[in-house]
Amino acid sequence: MSNLGRGWTVLSLALLAAMFIARDNLEVTSAADSEALTWGAIDPTWSPNGERLGFSLFGSVWEVPAQGGEALQLTASAGYHAHPSWSPRGDQIVFVNGPAPRGRIPNISGELWLADIETGRERVLATPYPTAGTPAWSPDGKRIVCALQVPNAGALLYEIDAASGAAKALQARPQRTPTDRWIAAAWNGPHDEIFFAGRRSREPQVWSMPAGGAGCSSRVTTWKSPRPRTRKR
Repeated sequence: MSNLGRGWTVLSLALLAAMFIARDNLEVTSAADSEALTWGAIDPTWSPNGERLGFSLFGSVWEVPAQGGEALQLTASAGYHAHPSWSPRGDQIVFVNGPAPRGRIPNISGELWLADIETGRERVLATPYPTAGTPAWSPDGKRIVCALQVPNAGALLYEIDAASGAAKALQARPQRTPTDRWIAAAWNGPHDEIFFAGRRSREPQVWSMPAGGAGCSSRVTTWKSPRPRTRKR
């Protein structure tokens, strides 16, 4: 990947990190189980050939031609479907299946599911803990990286086998009080590294780590939240 492409990956995750702070200033809006009140279309994901766009809408995963047109519903199982990610081979979409969101930002925690684009078949990947972040595919389409909510440890990144659901921890349990509750991840194939946005210190930052978990994480961004201004009397 070129330096420009790598820069866009970091920038995208930096914007996600900024949302950790920005959400504190948003008005609370609750989602509903009906189409009368919903978050609308969220979580867009490109097909590998760039011809179609997947997204979450009304609690299901849909796809639409990139040039515009009629949307096609891809998932129909029970639950609220969010955070879809298209596989590199274009044959599957991984998504999170959980309860409907009832917060300021629709971060859905639940089970990892796979939907077959051709047949419409949906199946669950039985991870040891609920999800706590957005999933991302490895370049070969055989593995998925996603944060899981580990008891007494917070959100930790795991590498999950797309065929069997076997999960391998990429991060060790924190020695101090856990700070991460949600981690957004992206897989940089050419450099075989994983970028993730999370709150591992006082402020949310973007970090990188070698794929497979062999090595230490390094911080990519230096984000400081603006101090609140006091009104002069």
